[in-house]
Amino acid sequence: MHEYETRDLNLASALSCLGYRITALERSENDPRRMIFHFEMGQGLPETIAAYWTGELKVSALHLLTHQKLLKQRLYAAHD
Repeated sequence: MHEYETRDLNLASALSCLGYRITALERSENDPRRMIFHFEMGQGLPETIAAYWTGELKVSALHLLTHQKLLKQRLYAAHD
């Protein structure tokens, strides 16, 4: 199974909001304060990532902020 990984919390929040499944969280070896988000390679993921980086991706602000809050809770739980 192929995975995509990112260190960008905002991208991870957007992908999570759109239903892409996070398979793992891991600490960066270079900076233990930063996390790496691993996503299952789902249908359309490369196009979704490209749309995010070009500013063309549209998601509900409420859903995006909710998913970002949930991800931060997971990060803090993983930090303890």
